[in-house]
Amino acid sequence: MAGRSYVATQLSVDGEPVPLGPRPIRLSLEDGDLWATVGCNSIGGAYDVDRDRLVVKRLRSTAMWCFPSTVMRNERLVSDLLSAGPCVDVDGERLELGAAGTVVSMVERPPRDAADDRPLRGTRWVLTSYGCSSPEDSVARLPKGVESTLRLSGDQAHVDTGCNRGSGPA
Repeated sequence: MAGRSYVATQLSVDGEPVPLGPRPIRLSLEDGDLWATVGCNSIGGAYDVDRDRLVVKRLRSTAMWCFPSTVMRNERLVSDLLSAGPCVDVDGERLELGAAGTVVSMVERPPRDAADDRPLRGTRWVLTSYGCSSPEDSVARLPKGVESTLRLSGDQAHVDTGCNRGSGPA
């Protein structure tokens, strides 16, 4: 599983399908770290596989309120599942995690788009929305004509809100 990323194809609780919601459930496992997103918050922690169980140590999450409510429900389900030390079943590109009646079935996600390979440092990032992971699901949108940017350079973060500018250690 290490070095692979997955996207959910099905989520169920006690054998009943749960709608996946407007944003995909994604899971990435790299260098002993696990990251999951359900469309708004990030969930992660150090992980290990003990026989057939996924063990996540010190699971942590951002804590934004997200819309629609299906996103929040699915985030709780995924967080609870990862905390429960789910059973792991890997078969080629397919991954299934299950514990306490919750099962998520996933397939390996294709490699990222070349546009996603921009370096974090040196790239000028433009804010398009905030509150969730996409403009369609965002809690708030920026006023028309306002451009807010972030650029990381060396050990500094440079922010331009369209009104104020600042920088600080990063």
